[in-house]
Amino acid sequence: MRFPKMPRPWRASSSKKGSSSGGFRLPSPGRRILAVEMAGDDIRAAVVRRQGRGFEIIDYASLKRPDTHEDLPDVASLKALAERLGVSGGAAILVSPLARAFELLMDRAKIRGMKAYQLREAVKWEVEPYTGINGVTALIAVERKPELKAKPGDIVYEDDDQTTVNVAAIERNVYRAVRERFKVAGFRLTRIYPPEACFYYVLHMDGRDTPRAVLEVGQDYSNFAVLSGGIPQQINTLSLSQESIAAHVSGELVSQDLVDTMRFTVRQVPQPEPLILSGLGATDRDIVDFISEFCPNGAMPLDLPRSAGLADAKGDPSHAVYGTVVGAAMRELHGAGARQAGIDDSVPLSVRIRQSAYLVPVAITGILVLSLTGHYAFMRYQEQDYKAQIAIYETDLKKRKAEIATYEGLLAEKDKLGKEVEQAGKRLHYMETQADQEMNRFIEFFRDMGQDMPEHIVLKSFAQADKSAFKLTGSAFDLEALGSYAAKLQERGWCDSAVIDKITAGVGRLEFEMTVNIKG
Repeated sequence: MRFPKMPRPWRASSSKKGSSSGGFRLPSPGRRILAVEMAGDDIRAAVVRRQGRGFEIIDYASLKRPDTHEDLPDVASLKALAERLGVSGGAAILVSPLARAFELLMDRAKIRGMKAYQLREAVKWEVEPYTGINGVTALIAVERKPELKAKPGDIVYEDDDQTTVNVAAIERNVYRAVRERFKVAGFRLTRIYPPEACFYYVLHMDGRDTPRAVLEVGQDYSNFAVLSGGIPQQINTLSLSQESIAAHVSGELVSQDLVDTMRFTVRQVPQPEPLILSGLGATDRDIVDFISEFCPNGAMPLDLPRSAGLADAKGDPSHAVYGTVVGAAMRELHGAGARQAGIDDSVPLSVRIRQSAYLVPVAITGILVLSLTGHYAFMRYQEQDYKAQIAIYETDLKKRKAEIATYEGLLAEKDKLGKEVEQAGKRLHYMETQADQEMNRFIEFFRDMGQDMPEHIVLKSFAQADKSAFKLTGSAFDLEALGSYAAKLQERGWCDSAVIDKITAGVGRLEFEMTVNIKG
């Protein structure tokens, strides 16, 4: 499989990296990345975060480029996109055709035991014929292609001595210029990816292994990929563009070559899946309908839901234009294996150690001297520390004894307060239960005394003799009325007895004294 050369001049444009080997490796949870893509007249950006085993698209946005002839992203656009997306600082990646991608045939046995930096060094001197970049000034990214097992019926070639690797290259001074612009904008550039390696990676969003195909219809050219089990089976760059397809659909410039290319391409779409469309062409309904006519199962724009777009319509075709920049962010978050396709200027630790090997004896001696000096200082420090700790413990012991004495005093106070609370509880219980009952009994007593009193009796005094006895004095004009009054009182449920203690004859009336005893 070879990345075909782009049919347009070498200049800054949108780009994203493709899938590496099968199987995802989890990075640090919650890691977030800002991906920037330069595509034609637009500069796009997306913020993506790793969520468990999947990805979350936080937000994406785009701006018109102030200068379409400038290959590098301008600082003002980077700042404007960052402000629109609500991010400030952190890691960022760039997708750009400045990173030229191609495939290189190499000896399988030779590269099998090579480490990543060794393989990059071996490939460095082969990039000039493919990219025009001198190996001395080139920064290289090399991604080993996964070993694919042949399926029943597939053609198996007997030549197993050769294998291909995906290579991306960029000039060192260009990389440094891009990194400096990101730094001025407040971000740390970690890698630059070629577009051919990123446009299809967004299909990993749903985690499906079903064979599928994606066609990115760009402003100047198109990319087509077929994936099976998350691994690209083929990647092709086509001369189809959004402008040429739109001109054909409108009848402005009918092209039979375009129709033939489309028929041949869609013939490779795995069944029964529809063809997924991304890029600028996927936002044009006429282009989508035109491509669907060639597909047995139709074609549909890529759907990229974002957590920040609460008001987005489901399946909005305008989101498909961000397929490449989102795919690049997913590749960066995928893991170390997927990031091998991205270009950076870091030097491996093993190389840095080898380059400074002459300093090893001096470093060992220095480390030994520092170790002995440090050990002596540590022993002195421990002695002083132990003495300080003993003084602290003695002070703490005195403090604890004082706290114990205070605690015992508080316990005694607690017992005293407990008894007072218990007495108060008893009083409160009496007020809530018995006090109301006695009050109700007295209210009933006085009410009934008034209701049962005949009109021929006049009370003069009323006094409580003791807790359950009351003394009444008064005048009665009729002896029968006095007896009836006493009898009525004794019929009441609260009355224990009503006794006439004394009767004295007066002028026209009888003076009496009565004792009324209540129950309880």
